[in-house]
Amino acid sequence: MLLFALVLGLTALATAVAPTQRQSDTPTVAPPPPQPPLPAPTMITFQAPARRSHVPRHTISADAHVIIQVSSAEGGQASIPGLGQIGTVAVDAPASFDLLDVSPGNYDVMFQPALGTPARVGTLVSKG
Repeated sequence: MLLFALVLGLTALATAVAPTQRQSDTPTVAPPPPQPPLPAPTMITFQAPARRSHVPRHTISADAHVIIQVSSAEGGQASIPGLGQIGTVAVDAPASFDLLDVSPGNYDVMFQPALGTPARVGTLVSKG
């Protein structure tokens, strides 16, 4: 009887320790197919201050990927208020705005020198 209890106990221990195969109730989902690479972004640069006789306008497609840079010979702050974008401009480091899917419309690109008043340095026109 003792031998039978010992064998029964070892069997229970082996069953508890041994790994079990479990079948998953959820089906295996295949990963989505790879997406084609995005085209390189369009680079647009605005120079501050803009010439008084000509404030540049750049037109983009509403679904385009665009990088806007604002450079200046003096430090300050660049912004695109209509898009809620603000960046710092230093002498050798332009402000950079990485934009994707810009809603159609006209957007002023502004520059405010550290010790001056803000001025429009360009306009970004997004066409849908």
